[in-house]
Amino acid sequence: MLLENLKQNMILPKKEIFINKIEKDDKFYFYDFIEKKNRIFYIDRIKHYDIWEEVNDKFEDAFIQDFSKEQIKKMKEQYIDILEKICPKGMDLAIVEYETEDDIQLNFYSKEYLDVIPVCNTSSSSAIILKSDKEVGNNGFESRVCMIKPVEKDFKGSLDVELFSWVMKIPEEIITL
Repeated sequence: MLLENLKQNMILPKKEIFINKIEKDDKFYFYDFIEKKNRIFYIDRIKHYDIWEEVNDKFEDAFIQDFSKEQIKKMKEQYIDILEKICPKGMDLAIVEYETEDDIQLNFYSKEYLDVIPVCNTSSSSAIILKSDKEVGNNGFESRVCMIKPVEKDFKGSLDVELFSWVMKIPEEIITL
C-alpha cells in the first residue's frame, strides 16, 4: 500500500517525526518516474538550530569590515528584519538532517506550512543557506540539512513533515554541431 501510494504521488506521504527520536538506518523511499526507480534517503536527525546565536558574529567578520559603520549597521538591521520573518526572536529553527543514496537534494516542508493559503503582499525575497555541521551522515552519504519551521526552544514533540520536492544534478552533455 505504501509503495503504491509513493508511485502515484511521487512524494513521501506525510510523516510525523519526533525531535531527537530518529533511528539510524531508517530508510525512506520515493518513486522517481523519470528513471523509474525508488530513491532512498535517510533522516539522521531533527534538531534545533539557534539562528540568533550567530547574528552578531556575522557582522564581526573581517570581510565586512571594508564597509563603513553606517553601512554595517544598515545591513545588520535588514538582516535582523529578514530573520524575524523567518524565525522570531526567542525561537529556534527545526532542521532535518538527512542523506540520500543518489546525491539528491530534498525539500521538506511542514504540513502546516503547505496547508496555508499563500498571501502575496510584497515582491521581496530572502534566503538562508544552511549547511550540515558534518560532511558525512550516519549512513555514509553526504550530510545535508533542510529548514522546517520555527519552534520553541524547549520543543521536544513531533512535527508533521512532507517531502515536497527534490533536485538532482544532471551531468552536462556537450553537443557538437
